[in-house]
Amino acid sequence: MHYTRVPNESSTTRKIRISMKVAGAVTIVIIWANYCLKHSKMIKTANTFMLMNTKMVYTNEINKSWKKYSVFYILVFLHLILNAGNLYTSYLSYQERFDIRMLTNVFDFVICLHILQYAIILGIIRIKFEELRLKLSELSNDYGIERYVTFVTVKKNNTTLLKVSTIRQGYAVLLDVCDDVSKFYGSSILFSLTYAFGVTVYYSYYALTHSMISAEKSWIDTIDAILPLISVVIAVTAICILANNVTDQMLKFPDVINKLLDVRFFQREIKTELEIFSYQVSHKKIMFQACSLFSIDCGLLRSVSNNNYPILH
Repeated sequence: MHYTRVPNESSTTRKIRISMKVAGAVTIVIIWANYCLKHSKMIKTANTFMLMNTKMVYTNEINKSWKKYSVFYILVFLHLILNAGNLYTSYLSYQERFDIRMLTNVFDFVICLHILQYAIILGIIRIKFEELRLKLSELSNDYGIERYVTFVTVKKNNTTLLKVSTIRQGYAVLLDVCDDVSKFYGSSILFSLTYAFGVTVYYSYYALTHSMISAEKSWIDTIDAILPLISVVIAVTAICILANNVTDQMLKFPDVINKLLDVRFFQREIKTELEIFSYQVSHKKIMFQACSLFSIDCGLLRSVSNNNYPILH
C-alpha cells in the first residue's frame, strides 16, 4: 500500500512538504558549517567562561535554582524520547522499511536538538547571572546592622572591595560570553527557528487533517502526526522562556547596586567600583540576536511586531 505523508494530499500540500524537506536540509547544512567555521572560537569562549567560573563560589540559593530548572531538564529528556519515538513510528508507518521521506524526521530531530542546546546554554548563563546578583545582595545584607567597631569595618571594606571587583569582572565576562554565543549561534538559530515555526504550522495541519478527514486511521499514524508537533513546540518554548529569563536577571542588577551605594560605611574605593559597575550595567545591554536582524530575546514577538531589532552595544 502506498503511504502518503498527508491524507488526501493535494499538489499544494505536496509542494509544501517537499519545501519543508529542502528547508530542513539547508538548515542542517548551515548548522554543520557554523560548527566547522566557528569551532575554535567556541572553544576559546568556553575556556573563558570556565576560567571565570572557577573564581566564583556557588551559593545554596544557586543549588535551588538548578532544582527549579529540573522540570526543564526533564522536558529535554522527554524531548529526546519523543523524537526517538517519532522516528520509530515513522518507520512503522512506512511499512517497517527505510524510506527517504523519513529524513524529514531526522532533520526535525537534529534541528530541535540544536535549539535545545542553545536553550541549555542560556539556562547556564541565566544561573551565572543570578549567582552574581545573589553574591552582590549578600554584601548589602552584611552591612544591614550598623554596629561596627572601626577596625572591623575597615577589614570588611577591604574584603568587600575585592568581592565587588570580582563580581563586576565576572559580569563583564558574562556579557562578552553572551555576545560571543549570540554570534556563534546567530545564523544557525535564525534558520532553525524559522524552520521550527514552519513545521509547527505544517504538523498542526497534518494532525488536524488526519484526525478530522482521514478515513484510514490507526494509532501509529495518529502518534506519528502528534509527536513531531510536540517536540518542536517544546524546543521553541524552552528557548523563548530561557532567553527572557536571562534578560530578567540582568534587569535586577541596578536595584542591588543602588542599595549598596546607600551603605554609608563603604570606603570611597568601593563607591567608585560600584559606580563603575552601575555604569557598566546601564550602558551595556545584551539582546540575544541572530545576524543582528532577528532578536530571540523573548521580546521575540515584540521585536517582530514593532520592527525593533536591538543589538549589543
